[in-house]
Amino acid sequence: MNKSNNIDLNFLQEFEDGMNPANATNSSFNFEILGYGEISTVFGIDTDENANWAFKRLPLFKNLKQAEDYVEFYKSYNHKLEEIGLNLPECSGFAVKGHKGIYVTYLMQKRLNSKSIAHKLIHQLPDNQITVLLHLVLNEILKVWKHNQKHPDLVLGIDAQISNWALKDYDEQNINLSENSELYFIDTSTPLIQKNNLEQLDAELMLKSAPGFIRPVLRWFFLDDVLTRYYSFRDIAIDILANFIKEQRKDLIKISLPIINNFFKEHFDIIKENPIKEKEILSYYKEDKLIWSIFLATRRFDKFVKTKILRKRYEFILPGQIKR
Repeated sequence: MNKSNNIDLNFLQEFEDGMNPANATNSSFNFEILGYGEISTVFGIDTDENANWAFKRLPLFKNLKQAEDYVEFYKSYNHKLEEIGLNLPECSGFAVKGHKGIYVTYLMQKRLNSKSIAHKLIHQLPDNQITVLLHLVLNEILKVWKHNQKHPDLVLGIDAQISNWALKDYDEQNINLSENSELYFIDTSTPLIQKNNLEQLDAELMLKSAPGFIRPVLRWFFLDDVLTRYYSFRDIAIDILANFIKEQRKDLIKISLPIINNFFKEHFDIIKENPIKEKEILSYYKEDKLIWSIFLATRRFDKFVKTKILRKRYEFILPGQIKR
């Protein structure tokens, strides 16, 4: 039995062999969808050996070396974030052979109580506790900026949207946040590192989930907008505020915007950002919603063409209706 980090690699290969992304219920093994991102899906596998792990499947690679290189890049990014003081759940990643000549990475992370994740917390906590949560998130992001200021040759980006944080040592019966509370950062599957101003992530990999006819447009958008926003504290903060709208808590913008702008002022020597205006958040949200809605619609069309007309395999698990 080939094992690493208590994960049976032979089982992962069997799981991939039996995976039917286009119709997950027809897969050989049962698994539970835990959440959807714009590109990938997070799920749990219903076996005793894997019950404590959350998995993210990336069917993006043309050969084994490319897949293994991505796993190592992922691990090095995680290590760097931990070095600068961020808390990450135990995580690992492995490459297996996919269908039709591709290779697939499975990125894993210790499974957390879903209620501990911040986009769920904002529906459990009173507003005064949500402001504490926001301060905690901002201070975690500040750790990245302090590193970047000291190491301009090795700059880290971070996708700090509200759903990418979780409360460490969560106790549903006693949720009481303070400035001493600790957070986990839980989404490192897109490693964001610039060396000497050069992006180390192969952005073309992220475009493989999109149909070919829309990739030129997404290439321009993804490289010029999505990737660059994660290296701008201001853009990250706008994204967090826009997340409140997505999570049906638009009311939180009124109390959160002054906190963020005061944080910018207090740490201007490091952040060097101007205050955010509410109209910027609303404009950003509308544009972001439109772009990702179009992206998902084209993926659904691509899935229909491949599975219903061409009778080919479709490699991605798509979400149902998303409430935004």
